[in-house]
Amino acid sequence: MNRANVCIHFVYLFISMNLFAQAPELKLDLKSFSSADIRLEQGFPLIVNLTLYSTQEFGPERYVEGLPDSLRNDPSALRAIDSLYGRGFSQSYPGPWYEQVLFVQLIQERAPGKAIRLFPLNPLPPGELLVGLNKPAFADFGADPQNTVGWVPGRHTLKAGVLFREDTLWSKNLHIEVVRPETSSDDKRRLQAMAHYLMRRGQCDSAAVYGRALLDAEPQNTSNIVLMAEIDECTGDLKSSLTLYRRALEAVEKDPVQPSCPPVYLVRKINELQDKLYFKK
Repeated sequence: MNRANVCIHFVYLFISMNLFAQAPELKLDLKSFSSADIRLEQGFPLIVNLTLYSTQEFGPERYVEGLPDSLRNDPSALRAIDSLYGRGFSQSYPGPWYEQVLFVQLIQERAPGKAIRLFPLNPLPPGELLVGLNKPAFADFGADPQNTVGWVPGRHTLKAGVLFREDTLWSKNLHIEVVRPETSSDDKRRLQAMAHYLMRRGQCDSAAVYGRALLDAEPQNTSNIVLMAEIDECTGDLKSSLTLYRRALEAVEKDPVQPSCPPVYLVRKINELQDKLYFKK
């Protein structure tokens, strides 16, 4: 048996005796705009955020304690450890990992729940999923308003699961209070919700219909201006988007007490679009 095989043999033996108890923990968070509870009106789109992350960093240095000096100081042994427990969990899927996410909905806390479909929003690139400390995986999902219109009023519970290492990792419960649509001041909120949702789904031309209606109704509203700027950027109309971002920044500078959008964000977007339009070939 050559030295490399001896190193790997000792590494496997050491792992079987000491490391499984120290295995880093994976967690799955399911939230909506950083909130653990949602109030959802029937017929409004739903957007939820999923985060898969590790609670620890784990590389070769975590496991060298207890190894004989001959292995601890041997680069080939450390490489063998790294090949087994690299700096992040990895998992291969037949398609993008976010397409493998399962969603289960319980109504009024009654079990068993039923599987429901949520669409990935702004999906990540396909390929192997890698997760480590400070290297979480993010994905947003949504439900169309045509689906939520049929959700019965009351307390719903949503949970997400992802297949990982021949097991299913489940999130904590996300509670959704489904209510009937309000009859007053409903139009503006619905327009905003639909514009954001369609833009996140990549249906930017459809989102523009709602964004333009909002801006026409309240042309001085900074939030509406920024939303339309984002939609125009999404559709590829960069000149119109740049004009709107500048208009929003002017509005914020006139009333800086409680800006509806941070000036830093607006300045960054203006610089990005100027670079794309005027300074890059």
